[in-house]
Formats: sequence, C-alpha cells, structure tokens
Amino acid sequence: MELNYAVGSFSAALTLRRLENMTSRIFLTAQSPSPANTLNYLPSLCMQQTYMLAGLNPYVTYADGEAGFQGDIYYNFRRGTALGGKYGMKLHIGGSWIEALPFALPDRDVHYLAYRDINIDLERSWSRKFRTILFVSIQENSPTHGNGKRTDAQNVFVLDALYRISKTASVRTELQYLYSEELTRDWMAALVEVSFAPHWSFTVSDMYNHGSTKVHYYNVAASYSLGSLSLSLQGGRSREGMVCSGGVCRWQPAYKGVCLRAQWSF
Repeated sequence: MELNYAVGSFSAALTLRRLENMTSRIFLTAQSPSPANTLNYLPSLCMQQTYMLAGLNPYVTYADGEAGFQGDIYYNFRRGTALGGKYGMKLHIGGSWIEALPFALPDRDVHYLAYRDINIDLERSWSRKFRTILFVSIQENSPTHGNGKRTDAQNVFVLDALYRISKTASVRTELQYLYSEELTRDWMAALVEVSFAPHWSFTVSDMYNHGSTKVHYYNVAASYSLGSLSLSLQGGRSREGMVCSGGVCRWQPAYKGVCLRAQWSF
C-alpha cells in the first residue's frame, strides 16, 4: 500500500508492505537457500544506497515472511529565501522499519527487529558550477533477520561535492566515514570521478577498514555509454559480501583483479 502527498515545495511518501512465502526457487536443494536461486524480484523496503560505505552491509528481503514500512519527506527551499540562498537547497529525510514474521522464524514467537534506518541528505548549490550533498545514514541490521534480539548498528557520514568545469566536463569527489562498534568496526573511504558527458567517466576510489582488518580496497574504473549500451572496466580489490543494485542482491566473493561489464537496455 502506498500513500503520496504533495503541495508546493513539500512532498511525502509512505509505503507499507507485508509478504509471505515469496521464496520461488529455480531449483530445489537441501542446502541453505541462496539469493542466486531466487526467482522473484523482491527489492528491499528501504533506501537503495549508492554510496560505498552506506551500502557496505545492505539489507536483503526475507522472502519467507516480513512486514514493514518506508517513509520519505522532501522539501525544496526555493531560490531567494533565507535558507534556499541564490540557487536553492533540497532536503530529504527518510526511514524504514522491517520485522520478520513469527511463522517464518520458528525459533521465536514475537516480533523482533530485522532492519531499520534513518537517512538525511541535504543538497545545496553554491553557484552554477558547484554543489554539495551532505548525507547521514543511521542503520541497524539483524544478522539473523530478527531471529533474536541481536543487531549490528552503523552510522555513515558522507560529503559529496561536484564541480562543473564546462558544459560537458565535471569532477566529483566523495569523503565518507562509517562508525560502528560491531562487525569490522570503523571504515573510511574516498572517491574522485571525472566525467566527460555524454560518454566517458573515470573513477579512482579506496575503502579502508581501519577499525579491524587494516585492509585497503582500492579500485580504478572507466566506463563508456552510447545510447542503451554501457561498458565498464574496473580493476582493484573487492571485499566479500552482498552486493545490491536496484534492489537485486547477490553474494560476491573477495577478489583482486579486473572486471569487465557490459549492459544493454532494450
């Protein structure tokens, strides 16, 4: 169930969802179910994170049974106002709450938290060429999808800055920090992206886990787009874990090397 409201510079959206027994398998197996073996398209009822550290430990929909809600509020501070300034400012506040259903987890008979988050992002244009985004994400994720009271919490802070050199060239930088007392503890990350519209983009990034493993995850990438065709070449080091894109998640093993991707939309 979805509810949307908009008036002037203000808009809001609320989504409620309950699903049961949505685990349609491609083939039956006696082993633990794998997301790669799931036929249904079940995007998570939470913000689809695009920043590296915000999406470090994504929530994956519990297809056997879960219920929850997601809410978002948007406000556009108009140009010429005290807060909007000369070029305007955009504010977004959103959050979600998801619980696994009791029958899906036989080890318990009450509702426990599976996932919740609060996200705040503030976008401001300082000139025609320069804009910044300040993003904060507070996340709490149950490693057992609510089967017990244990949860892992993490707070993510991001500064995203974009400078337009010309009508076709731009430079974007990201500085990120993740604070956590669970899992692999604290992380920091940085990214520099140079784009030449409408075809080329080059990126250099690094994630560093200084709270536990002391390992750098560096990457260099180049991408080319032409119409509905997109090609990307990436080299570096990738960590083990779930990788989600557009709500579709898959398990990715740790690796060092080069990855070539081709995507064609039709």
